[in-house]
Amino acid sequence: GNVNIHIPFKGRPTPDINWSREEGEFSDKCQIERGINYTQLSIDNCDRNDAGKYILKLENSSGSKSAFVTVKVLDSPGPPQNLIVKDIRKDSATLIWEPPVID
Repeated sequence: GNVNIHIPFKGRPTPDINWSREEGEFSDKCQIERGINYTQLSIDNCDRNDAGKYILKLENSSGSKSAFVTVKVLDSPGPPQNLIVKDIRKDSATLIWEPPVID
């Protein structure tokens, strides 16, 4: 899926727009659009690496304001670890395993 975070704002003089990510650098998939009265952060084809806290700071000579958005990405878990066939019978099999690394 994709993420589009559209934030309209008002300010005079027009504020400087600064996006940051608490977890570090933005991925190459991340695009930031800046307008006179809005900003938009977009991420195409999100995966679990795009999850986290995205922080917007607007600043001009009158002051600054910050807000954040927490992005949660629901993704399929990884494969189970250490899969073992414990018992095989005529009409069934018993399997045991450990949880996936990425659950």
